[in-house]
Amino acid sequence: MHAPSSRGTYICLLSSCRQITRVQQNSTSCRVLCVGSQALSQEFKGTIRQQDVRATEIDKVVMYDCFRPGDVVRAEVVSLGDARSYYLSTAKNELGVVWAKSVSGYPMIPASWTTMTCPETMAVEKRKVAKVLETDKRKPDDPPAEQNQDSRKAAKLDR
Repeated sequence: MHAPSSRGTYICLLSSCRQITRVQQNSTSCRVLCVGSQALSQEFKGTIRQQDVRATEIDKVVMYDCFRPGDVVRAEVVSLGDARSYYLSTAKNELGVVWAKSVSGYPMIPASWTTMTCPETMAVEKRKVAKVLETDKRKPDDPPAEQNQDSRKAAKLDR
């Protein structure tokens, strides 16, 4: 697999090589895990800068309220960045945290665009949550979203 290009959406794990993660006041460091559905064979680093977290109210972004160490994020490459990492963006609705663990260690469920809830403790934590896409909701054996109800019934009868 080649290095990420300046176009495309990527999944990143917010952590460094030693699993020690950095969420700083003005940026967050992450590791690019895959390009689309293709896993990368080597590690690439990325940086999400404060101005690239969301499209509006950039000056009000608090990085720790958007991302936490260990979060899995869907992001786009903004530019090739510096020699150390790619610059990434989560400034679209479908970009942001797609998976996170609570402080208690349980996987969390998106509650809104800005919060996730722990189903075990009911604790609410702030995040920049990615909009759930139709392709994210589908199970592997579900028909494509564009099929209508009649064609789904017909597909079940054929089984």
